[in-house]
Amino acid sequence: MAESMDVDMSLDDIIKKSRGKFNNFRNRGGRVLRGRRGRGNSGGFRVSRAGFYTRQGGDKSKFGLTSQRGSFKARNRPAFLTTSRIRRGLNSNVASSGPAKLLISNLDYGVSDSDIKELFGDFGKVRKAVVHYDQSGRSLGTADVVFENRADAIRALRKYNGVPLDGRPMKIQITSSFLPRQNNFSESFGRQGGSGNRFTGRETCLNSNRYIAMNRYLKRPNQALADEETQKKRKNNQMFRKEYSEKWPCLIPGKGYARCSVCNTEFSITHGGKDDCRRHVSGPKHSDLVKAQLQQQSISNFYPSKLEENGVIKAETLFVRFLIEHNIPLAASDHSGVLFTRMFPDSDIAKKFSCDHTKTHAIATVTAETYREKLVNKLRSGLFSLSTDGSNDISDKKLYPLVINFFDDEKGQVVTSLLSLSESSNNTGEGIFNLIDAEFQKFQLKWENCIAFGADNTNTMAGCNKGVLGLFKKKQPNLKFIGCPCHLIHLAAQKATNSLTVDVEGILIKLFYYLEKSSKRKSEFKNCQVLSDVKIHKIFKHVSTRWLSLENALARLIEQWVPLQIFFANSNVMKDNENYLMLCESLKSPKVKLTVFL
Repeated sequence: MAESMDVDMSLDDIIKKSRGKFNNFRNRGGRVLRGRRGRGNSGGFRVSRAGFYTRQGGDKSKFGLTSQRGSFKARNRPAFLTTSRIRRGLNSNVASSGPAKLLISNLDYGVSDSDIKELFGDFGKVRKAVVHYDQSGRSLGTADVVFENRADAIRALRKYNGVPLDGRPMKIQITSSFLPRQNNFSESFGRQGGSGNRFTGRETCLNSNRYIAMNRYLKRPNQALADEETQKKRKNNQMFRKEYSEKWPCLIPGKGYARCSVCNTEFSITHGGKDDCRRHVSGPKHSDLVKAQLQQQSISNFYPSKLEENGVIKAETLFVRFLIEHNIPLAASDHSGVLFTRMFPDSDIAKKFSCDHTKTHAIATVTAETYREKLVNKLRSGLFSLSTDGSNDISDKKLYPLVINFFDDEKGQVVTSLLSLSESSNNTGEGIFNLIDAEFQKFQLKWENCIAFGADNTNTMAGCNKGVLGLFKKKQPNLKFIGCPCHLIHLAAQKATNSLTVDVEGILIKLFYYLEKSSKRKSEFKNCQVLSDVKIHKIFKHVSTRWLSLENALARLIEQWVPLQIFFANSNVMKDNENYLMLCESLKSPKVKLTVFL
């Protein structure tokens, strides 16, 4: 009944219960258990408070045992701690001949599995020999070797530890031995130690004590070995250092690895560190790629430098500005690139200059927008005056340029600039006003900033009711109107010349067409110019557009007065030609000469 109760109880409860019984035995005088008889005075063993066996009347040993003579021989040990019992408790062959595993490090990266197996196979049967590799297939310089017999592993450790293999000394250590599970210890000792004991509780306690002693005995060396392995692993791990990049600029740092920008691959440096970097850089793959890169041109060679590129852009922009400033057709840019290359063969900018018609038009459009934006920013914060006039009646639409006058603070003077050039088919006062008002809204200009308006004196512009000026007054009551003084002067001069008896404009028009229509007359007139020692110039055509050509035409007539008199005096033209007769009389008349020269 007691045995069945002990079986149902837990191990801790059984130990606690057994210790209570043993304490009662000790209080009664300590019941002594006899051990094996030996040659010496071994005496008897009794259970101590901690559950260990102690010898009566001696010093304590490592496992809580005492000896009268100060030494504890194998024959005097209790049955469960004898060498034979320990070996049997470890399944007979664990301590001496069980499987064992060796960790080999600091191997050459060219060593393979077959090399390891062949090297260590001389000591005994090798169950497994494996070299460790990283994710990219590169050897880590470590390997595992599992022997069938532990004694073979120990002999291999003593023989090869520190021995160079391919120039690198191997580092060998036993990482683990294939020990049985801990519950086998209790089962083994329970079967062997409790066979002749009459006390079930005492037997259970003895088995548990055997288990605790063996667990401490086996756990401490294994734990120390594991701690030593962890410490060695942490010590051997290498990290990427800054000096690696300084020595090999193609290497990029990483955590436990390095990346090569030439090969575009990653490799481990955990074990070798700097030596791993050296091996990679000196490897055949890296060397071949470096040679290939030296033979190939860099892609940067195909693109101009920023300094040179900026010089070409500046040259093209200045060239477009020159065309616009001097009113040169943009089509002239189609031939400028070839011309500049021939003119400046030593200039890199001239060789790369390329600004034909399309590009010239694009640059002109972009730069115009930039200048206009600067102009608009100044007009939004300052006062200005506006002037406009329509183009000639050539087509169904007219162009209306908006010219702005304002004081520029940066230049310190009054500046005249063109704001926009718009066209309109509605040439009434209301249509012109709507056109100008739309431009103001487009550039976000305020009517309050416009203080004066300049235009000609026609009713369309200067009308107070339906003219542009009258509509402007509704937007800006304080607007000042400035009429065109040139128109007024022209009208006054035209009325004054109507009182003259000589038609100067008629003489200029007939003289031009008389010489222009005949190449023979031009040739004869040229001979007269040479004879008179006068510059060979053409006679200008006078047009009826107010005062634009009258002054220049009269100045040319005065310059060529003498050659013209000689030409008409010696001309063989038919006498009945009306234009010829009128021009001859005019050139001979003192009144005409006086009128022209005055």
